Amino acid sequence: MNKSLGIILIVAALFFGYMGINKLEGSGGSIEMLGMKVSAQDEGAKQTGYIFLGLAALCLVGGMMVMRRR
Repeated sequence: MNKSLGIILIVAALFFGYMGINKLEGSGGSIEMLGMKVSAQDEGAKQTGYIFLGLAALCLVGGMMVMRRR
C-alpha cells in the first residue's frame, strides 16, 4: 500500500512539473515593432506555473519519503 502511494505521488510530481514548465514557457511573448523589441507577460499564468512547480516539489518529496519508510 505504501509503495503504491509513493509511486502515485512521484507520478503526480512529474505531471505537476510538466504542467508548471508549460505554463511558465507560455506566459510571455515578444515581438519586434519599428525596430524595438516589445515584450509582454501574463502574470497570472506565471504565478500558476510556480504553484504547479511547488506542488511538484511537495509531491516528489512526499513520494520519496513514503517509498523510503518501511
